[in-house]
Amino acid sequence: MLVTFSIDPAALHDRDAGAFPGVHTRLIRLWEKYGVLIVPGEKLTASQLSQAIEKLPLTPRKLWKEAIRQNLRRKCLPSWSGVSQTSALDDLRRVDGALDVLLVGQELGSVLGIHVRGSVATFGSVEVGELLEVDNVPKFLASVDLCCADIGRGESVQQIWDSRFKRLADFTSSAAVVDRYAANDFWTNRGDSGLHWLITQLSRSSVTELAIFFARQERLREGDVIASLRECADSVVPSNLRRILAYVNDDAVMRAYAHERWLRFGKTVCQLGPGIEVLSGQATWRMATCTIKAQGAATRDSETELRQRGTLHVIRG
Repeated sequence: MLVTFSIDPAALHDRDAGAFPGVHTRLIRLWEKYGVLIVPGEKLTASQLSQAIEKLPLTPRKLWKEAIRQNLRRKCLPSWSGVSQTSALDDLRRVDGALDVLLVGQELGSVLGIHVRGSVATFGSVEVGELLEVDNVPKFLASVDLCCADIGRGESVQQIWDSRFKRLADFTSSAAVVDRYAANDFWTNRGDSGLHWLITQLSRSSVTELAIFFARQERLREGDVIASLRECADSVVPSNLRRILAYVNDDAVMRAYAHERWLRFGKTVCQLGPGIEVLSGQATWRMATCTIKAQGAATRDSETELRQRGTLHVIRG
């Protein structure tokens, strides 16, 4: 779902970019919701992009600095120095597979064959488009569409994970499951359950801490469910997932504070109609709603309430 993108620093100072300052707002919003900024070099503060940001007029400069302060998703590539006009094709080959989109200014765009406003050139896996036309770059458009697209009946669990959640897990350190009925799916399906799949996948990601929120169920003993969750976690080794916490609430509390069900990766919330069971088995047996968006106050407050009201069980860590 996430799009890895890099920016030609000169694009920030194109004449048209100055004439249309809203382009900075649009780009930063795309970055916040759908993107991972790929930075050439060791660190952002020492990059040419950072130098270009410092030279911007006050309003867009403040926008960029606030985005950086909020620690929006980014990754530095020490072995890559960016794309220059004299070696553009070789520079792009070095990041083929790691970079989805390069946003360029008019000069570099002309070198790479972009002569018509709004057109996009493709080099291997990399789409090259003008910064001013960032809203029309196909990979960003596909990501926007996917964030509101239903999960189709028969779609494989692996495909669901790879297309929607994998990169979210690769660029954050915390995750959460909020699902009133998560214990039912886990107890019924065990090794094929959505929670087992999630824990297995997160163990290979950048996530180091997972919080699980679910409701007590009359026919299930809480201690048995917790013991099985610990067995599940212990079976997944080696693992980057160092800490797993379960918060068990009364059903009425879950109904009041978490009627919707969601996965959260950092500050991104993925609302799932059927909850975590969408990741159980090999493929979905029915269509499922899925909406991916930035975390708002409602889900943040709900998790806070469920932490305070629930019984805490340390599954790992």
